[in-house]
Amino acid sequence: MAEPIALLELLKRIDREAFEITCCFYHNYTRGNGESIESVLKSINILVIFIVQRKQPNWAKLAKEAARTLFFFNRRLKKRAIDIIDPCWRVLPNTRQLRTILQQGDFDTLYE
Repeated sequence: MAEPIALLELLKRIDREAFEITCCFYHNYTRGNGESIESVLKSINILVIFIVQRKQPNWAKLAKEAARTLFFFNRRLKKRAIDIIDPCWRVLPNTRQLRTILQQGDFDTLYE
């Protein structure tokens, strides 16, 4: 969580005449003082986009439980099986959304 806050501080100070900035986040994080990323960025006139997060589908829950049951005897195999399931429902859809945003926006740089 420290990274989004550090990024917000950078964005407040960056030369806005030299750079046109649009930010994209997975979540609208909130600081300790109740400010959200969206409210801070709007206050300094920076466009912010949030990637819609999917709820974990039932098939993924079942597959992960099956993997935990089948590989209860081996922590490494259990982790490997779950690491195969998670990208299918979470990582790949997020990647597709991010690719679409980057292509449609014709952005030059991606800061990770």
